[in-house]
Amino acid sequence: MSAPTRGLYEVLITEALETQLGRLEDSLVAVRGQLRAAEAADRIALHLARVVERAIAAIDEDERPGFGIALAPRKRMLAPAGM
Repeated sequence: MSAPTRGLYEVLITEALETQLGRLEDSLVAVRGQLRAAEAADRIALHLARVVERAIAAIDEDERPGFGIALAPRKRMLAPAGM
């Protein structure tokens, strides 16, 4: 059995990641695949969770609870109508 190929798996390719992939050494090749519909909710949710976590971590600790309280009601923007 051969060793698995090194790399990132199941990561959404954001503009920032695309820029980094463009800077790979010539000996490395980025192989991209389409996001499968069955995995879209999970992959996008994980990506957004990481973004929100970094944003909250960047805020002063004393301000984090208030930020979270203000952010929580906005989750409705992401819900389909009728949910």
